[in-house]
Amino acid sequence: MAVVAAEFDKALKMDFSSVGQLIVRVNETRNGISQQSRENRKGITIIPNQYAAIKVLSLFPSQVWGNNVDYTSGGFHSDKVDALLRNVFMDKSKSQIQAMRAQIVPANYVASHRPLGKRKWEDERKKKGGECFYCESRYNRDDGTPIARR
Repeated sequence: MAVVAAEFDKALKMDFSSVGQLIVRVNETRNGISQQSRENRKGITIIPNQYAAIKVLSLFPSQVWGNNVDYTSGGFHSDKVDALLRNVFMDKSKSQIQAMRAQIVPANYVASHRPLGKRKWEDERKKKGGECFYCESRYNRDDGTPIARR
């Protein structure tokens, strides 16, 4: 039983160039396993339709297909899931589909170079006299007319 499940998981983990190629490979593997199980175990299905559909859906980002899947017993069938995935992802490869996954965005934008300890009390910075053009400084005349800095 474990060997059969490992064979099915191996078919799922292989790289694919399109969703159609993945679906064909998974269906071929599932049909081969089902045929072997019918011969050896007298008609017992080892990999049910719903299990195959769940495993295939687990490969794709759920935020894209999640609201389109009918989870009732009649609607959750591998053929319907295959048609849904072909409509949603069309001919995208595995790397393109994995790039569609949601990226984690940090919620904390604190500067990491600053230590996050207690805040120290700081004196107000003293203004250096005579350097500001608009203040009363050496750049202003007594009569209020400014002298341009040279």
